[in-house]
Amino acid sequence: MNTPAIIAGPWMLAQLSEGPYVPPPLPAPPRLAHSLFENPWPLAIFLLVVAVLLLFIGNSRGRAREGALLAGLFAAIAGACIAVSFLVTTERERLRVEMRRLIAATATADTEALAPMLSSDVALNVLGRQFPEDKDGILGLVRRFMGSEVRVREHALNEVSAYVDRHGTGQTLGRVRVSADVAGMSDVGNRSWWRVTWCKGADGRWTAVNIEGLQIDMVQAGMIPR
Repeated sequence: MNTPAIIAGPWMLAQLSEGPYVPPPLPAPPRLAHSLFENPWPLAIFLLVVAVLLLFIGNSRGRAREGALLAGLFAAIAGACIAVSFLVTTERERLRVEMRRLIAATATADTEALAPMLSSDVALNVLGRQFPEDKDGILGLVRRFMGSEVRVREHALNEVSAYVDRHGTGQTLGRVRVSADVAGMSDVGNRSWWRVTWCKGADGRWTAVNIEGLQIDMVQAGMIPR
């Protein structure tokens, strides 16, 4: 009798021998915009450290007033950096939010929430297999597999990154972790890498035009139904 452990064992050993899959990273965001709007904390901490040093140096040299003024200036700049990051939402941050919404809607088979996130000409490719289904067909697959054959108990999107070009196109890359009931087994854990290409419409909304499953634990390309 073929138990799940016997079936999955050789594939798991092969994965361990090859090491964990790591997809090609997306292009890095512009450093200045990233530091000011998306992750100001390293810069803010650096400025605060400089402020403390200036205050200490001013006191040690008998110029406490000048040191306090300079320290206050650097501290104010640090505070401004943090405030600006809360006021400004970059397109990369918007795409990371959309990626989380897309994964959540898929994992819970919420096709009503998922449908507006998909472009009318969206395409699906999993482990190199191009699905022929159109948008309605893809939504049907979600209802069939995620709403019936697989019951996701928990899901999380980790290590998500985003890239936006100057032509209204972007990509997100993320590692998805789920715990699900599948094939008579309960609480099965699985991880996978997904890359989504997005297009920004005239109304400012981002919709997915291509969804790629790059890697799925314990699943090979030949196991994808055709």
